[in-house]
Amino acid sequence: MAVEVERIVPAVEGDRFTDQGKRYTVKAPCDSKDQGRWFCITHKQAFRNNFEKDGHISEHGPYGKVRHKLVWVCLIHGPEQP
Repeated sequence: MAVEVERIVPAVEGDRFTDQGKRYTVKAPCDSKDQGRWFCITHKQAFRNNFEKDGHISEHGPYGKVRHKLVWVCLIHGPEQP
């Protein structure tokens, strides 16, 4: 019997990650959610839209063992808690 695993883990304030050689620290969320994109810290992959993000997190089926730590990257303020 397969055990369901928490597939999506939101980034928290203070998490650090590297993308393309640049180091980032996740901040508290801002009020504007209109301009930005999702980024999977686990796999170092950015998504242009929700369709790409949803496809990425469902690649391994509903009972997959792969977790995805997601962060919202505000185009104005940088990475934030989702």
